[in-house]
Amino acid sequence: MDTDYKILVIVVSYNGAAIIDGCLSPLFPCGPAIRVLLVDNGSADGTAEYVRAHYPCVEVLQTGKNLGFGAANNIGFRYAFEHGFDYVYLLNQDARIAPEDIVRLAGINAACPEYGIISPLQVYAGGTRLDYNFSRTLPADLVNDCVLGVAGDAAVYATDRSVQAAHWLISCDVLKKVGAFSPAFFHYGEDVNLCHRMRYHGYKVGIVPSVRAVHDREHREYSEEKELFLLAQRWRVLLSDPNVSNMQGCKEVIKSVRSSLRRFKFKLAGPFVKFCKEYGRLIKIKKRSLAEGCFFERQPRSCRQLCK
Repeated sequence: MDTDYKILVIVVSYNGAAIIDGCLSPLFPCGPAIRVLLVDNGSADGTAEYVRAHYPCVEVLQTGKNLGFGAANNIGFRYAFEHGFDYVYLLNQDARIAPEDIVRLAGINAACPEYGIISPLQVYAGGTRLDYNFSRTLPADLVNDCVLGVAGDAAVYATDRSVQAAHWLISCDVLKKVGAFSPAFFHYGEDVNLCHRMRYHGYKVGIVPSVRAVHDREHREYSEEKELFLLAQRWRVLLSDPNVSNMQGCKEVIKSVRSSLRRFKFKLAGPFVKFCKEYGRLIKIKKRSLAEGCFFERQPRSCRQLCK
């Protein structure tokens, strides 16, 4: 795992004591090129204490409360900047990857700097099936090359869709330009928004099929309440996309609402009214998201103090 790059693996944990071994243990021994930062998002099950006791080489920062996925990762971004890292690797607490594969991804990204985000092939725990949501992001040329067996080890394929942030490699230089996760999203949707902003700033989002990484959520089920929440997050994503006008974003939201009426009927009313009340705030945040380095300067004081 010889490399000239310094890579910070950022794991955001929330009540993950029962699964955190599956995430952290494959990373060790990780060598001098990779360090691991756990940002514990107010866990009440002793996750932070367990990691300190069993993984003393992991840096643990405790937020004291659940700040949400994006804000917690933003703490990790700031930590990476202040400690001179070249890349960050976002790793979900229910995901795992070998350290040598992270190094490979960094080498590929260094050779292809036009990519703002690079992801490995994300599979379920058995390793024989693609993560369903991830499978929807695959471009046709990647699928064709994999079927024909001509995808090279260093090949990276651009996708015009948004890859989920369970496994992301990003250079710190790119982050400093594109900015941190948007405060418009507490959990879910923030990764799609950052992919949109990558493209706004001229970067591609890519997948490396020769590297496989696990996202262990095959048996997760969603309630109707959760599906409604995710639908409302989709409306926020559509409105927040900097690549489309506010008018076009509104049209896409209305189209989404109409297509969902048959299934959810009157249950859409509550989420939609809440979304409408947030409209002004979302537009203001979208305008801020156009600026280089956005959202780092507005971190909560507690986040800034953690990184000192």
